Amino acid sequence: MSVSAPGNVKQAIGDLLIELEGDAHQIKYKPTQRKNSKAEKMFPGVPAGLCSEGLMRSIRHGLKNSEKTLCNAKKFTIKANLDRYHLPLPVMNGYFKQVTPPKTISDSESRDYSLNKLTEFKKNGCKIFVIEYDPIDNRRMAPVWDLFINSGDMANIFGIRVKVQVIPPPGERDPNSITKQRRYCKHHVNYSSKVRYIQHKTILNLDHPVTLAMTDGSRPPRGVSTLRQEYFDLKTSDDGTIIHGVFVRIESATRGPSVDVTYMVSNKEAKSILTKVGHCPSAWWYWHWVEKGYTQGTILSLLNSFEPDAADNAHDSEYDPSTMTVTSMFAGDDENQWLDQVEEEFGSDLSDHDDDIVQNSGTTIELDKDAKASLAKEMKGKDYDLEGIESRSSKRTHRTNMTGNTGMTSNRSVTTKK
Repeated sequence: MSVSAPGNVKQAIGDLLIELEGDAHQIKYKPTQRKNSKAEKMFPGVPAGLCSEGLMRSIRHGLKNSEKTLCNAKKFTIKANLDRYHLPLPVMNGYFKQVTPPKTISDSESRDYSLNKLTEFKKNGCKIFVIEYDPIDNRRMAPVWDLFINSGDMANIFGIRVKVQVIPPPGERDPNSITKQRRYCKHHVNYSSKVRYIQHKTILNLDHPVTLAMTDGSRPPRGVSTLRQEYFDLKTSDDGTIIHGVFVRIESATRGPSVDVTYMVSNKEAKSILTKVGHCPSAWWYWHWVEKGYTQGTILSLLNSFEPDAADNAHDSEYDPSTMTVTSMFAGDDENQWLDQVEEEFGSDLSDHDDDIVQNSGTTIELDKDAKASLAKEMKGKDYDLEGIESRSSKRTHRTNMTGNTGMTSNRSVTTKK
């Protein structure tokens, strides 16, 4: 009989051996390796370059909230509801992995979903965010992942273009799963080449829940909101989507807390608005919430998602509703704002300068006969041995079939073989 347990099985068996001493039964400890000790979930649609640690922190938070929701809905037994509510999530490891699409059975299908024709793939490969976990945790986590995906929490954390695919072990892959994975990889590479991100600083928490209230007493757009949800509420002038995702970037000794906000490179209005937010995020959001009609109590609660100094100084700023720009003396040295100004003044397109270089590279200098003779005389006076500057033989000053001393000697100083 084989037994597995979450505790220290080896120590338990040692205690049992003492109890069973002299008994006919025997018990032994033998560690075994499972056939599949690692499972993977792949998330195409999450651009590489984001913070893996920040992503995993948001994912764990979202998955635990989903499990608590299931417990509150009494989806498990009474004991399981009580135990699972505070039980830590199992170990998961998330990182960006260079994925090589598996080979298909037929050559024609391989050509249909080939990545070799994509310029982005040739430059950067296909880096996809992957989560590794123990397959034994599937029994507990399967309903949690289902709710996490179907409730929309996964799209809020990973971005609106994300999909999830469970990668089967190599021995269990069928033609359909191989084709699907190749199509997902192609979608990921195409999408990654068309999305950009802007960093917004001083943000501590995207998921701090706040109960909304309106100054005019009307019903708010939702009962509870977070800064993450407020980001997704941003719209363009034609009611289009501005952001595709907002991602936590973990602070370090040299970098404060921040988030990365992604948008489509073709959406110029989205870039303009997100750039204006980035100049001073806390001040911009303060005035945006004033425009939306939130009460001061609601706004102050939402500002708790920022660093304390940034939240305290948010109201001490000026806002232009027509251009959606904010001016604050507490914005700090915003390098992006300085770059925006100089690019607007001098332009960011270097094609004109490239043309100048190309034109200058083709410039030639023509000398007439008198000038050539004068130049040759001057150079001959400096012992350059250019007497035969007009002759063809002067172009070859080193011979391989010569006799005499070796070294840098000209064809005039040696006797050649016939």
